[in-house]
Amino acid sequence: MALQVVAITMLILEGTELAELGNLHLAGIVTLYLSLVFGYVSGGQYVWSFWKQVVAKGL
Repeated sequence: MALQVVAITMLILEGTELAELGNLHLAGIVTLYLSLVFGYVSGGQYVWSFWKQVVAKGL
């Protein structure tokens, strides 16, 4: 969630004077995709943990 906020903030600020710090558009897009990857990994871990509990109970 924090990465998403940082990414959106960078994308919003890309048209301002702070854009002199660097390519905020590229940094924002990369950060947004990184948060997407972390979300998929987190979801996969959740499903894997849930599946192990289902198998352990024999359901």
